[in-house]
Amino acid sequence: MSDIPQNLHRDIMRGVKLVKTRYYLYGVFTGFLISLSILSFVVYEKMIEYGSVDFISVWFESIKINTAELLDFNDEILEFIPWFDLGVWFVVMLTVLIFMILFIRYRRILFLKIEKFSNIKNSNK
Repeated sequence: MSDIPQNLHRDIMRGVKLVKTRYYLYGVFTGFLISLSILSFVVYEKMIEYGSVDFISVWFESIKINTAELLDFNDEILEFIPWFDLGVWFVVMLTVLIFMILFIRYRRILFLKIEKFSNIKNSNK
């Protein structure tokens, strides 16, 4: 027992805790990705239902016409955009981006392998 380093148990337990935590993190991230894809479909369906897709092409064509007419048309087109659904989609998209930044920033810790600690233990035998 004396040939085992004192900090080995602490390092192993920290690694096990990290592995348990990262599975929850992966689950939450997967949930947000699924939510993002579902919300994207819902926003697309709402835009078709409201007729936003048809108005957007006319809206871009009207930019060439006149500024006064464009401002009047903007007031009309705002009624056909599902703002709440777009807002929810934007919040979920920001959350996915934050997760991606965290994964990139802490990728070394998140993909740590527990075998690292077992090699230390086996080398001390």
